Amino acid sequence: MRYLHYFQDSLQIHNFIFVKLLNRYRCFFNDVVQDFAELTREMNNNGITPYYGKLALQIASPSGSQLPFLLNVIGFDSGSDHMIFSNGNVKIPIVFFNCWPDDFYHSSMDTPDKSDPTQLKRVAFIAAASAIVATSAKPKDALIFAALSAGKGRRRIAVKYEYSINLMQTAKAADLYTAYKKAAITIEQSYKYEIVNLKTILKIAEDDKNAISSIKTESANFNTEMNASLKSLSEMYKFLCRQHNVKPVKLVLTPEEEKMSKLIPIKKAKGMVAQMAVKMNSGLPESHDVNKHSHAAWELANFIDGKKTMLEIAHAVIAECGGPMPEKSAEFFYGLEKNGVIELKKK
Repeated sequence: MRYLHYFQDSLQIHNFIFVKLLNRYRCFFNDVVQDFAELTREMNNNGITPYYGKLALQIASPSGSQLPFLLNVIGFDSGSDHMIFSNGNVKIPIVFFNCWPDDFYHSSMDTPDKSDPTQLKRVAFIAAASAIVATSAKPKDALIFAALSAGKGRRRIAVKYEYSINLMQTAKAADLYTAYKKAAITIEQSYKYEIVNLKTILKIAEDDKNAISSIKTESANFNTEMNASLKSLSEMYKFLCRQHNVKPVKLVLTPEEEKMSKLIPIKKAKGMVAQMAVKMNSGLPESHDVNKHSHAAWELANFIDGKKTMLEIAHAVIAECGGPMPEKSAEFFYGLEKNGVIELKKK
């Protein structure tokens, strides 16, 4: 879900938090946490308050720093205790607060006095406020959450759209089609991702007709916007083709992708504990394209749920990790099959 990073060193407390998306299993709670994190920034930052030179509604400890609160939202990351919950076999939504970089990390000097009381107070506010709002939510509150998630979802999609346009604009003529294909996959998956996120609010909506209608409306709006965005990408691709003096090619599945769309990877180990004990080693060399994209191998394995096809998983990983292309992801699955940890069943 969200990874709240606050920075400190031995000389000065920087009061900088990174909000990281840790869980690819979407949940509206992500947006609740992010909203309170952004609210905390607004209450503790000179530059964006109406009172220049003063901190509005400041959250600070008398014994801590009195610095502004800086915030950035970044993507999925790995590498700590949260990975157990974020594992594809467990799928438990989590929020993880962590300090990084930390000069005293895993050392004998990693003691409470190295923490900034103000920073801890602010993070505690974000955590407590988010938990109270989410756990006390009633069906009527689903309307508010739907608007919140749809709004933040559009911000996430806007970032992906900008990335996709830049991907095509910086591609050489020989790589333009591949860049366009990757861009289109990224945008389509981003919209689908947000629709799944909206549907998690149905747990709160229960049988509230207005709330359910709002969620369905926002989901339909995302579908409409997705088609418009894909059309816009297509026009940009054609424009760039004219610039490079190359003929535009229609997006189609390759023979390998057609094959991938008909195969569902299934883990041979049964049960959560047994599956977690299996090393999902494909045997691919470090130089393979799968291993050149951060977290791609981890995510290709994580998305195996006995329902998604190889192609659906490969597309999800492209959107999250920037690659590899589906044919390369297929080699990862074939490696797992060869090593006996999965089987590939026809759809």
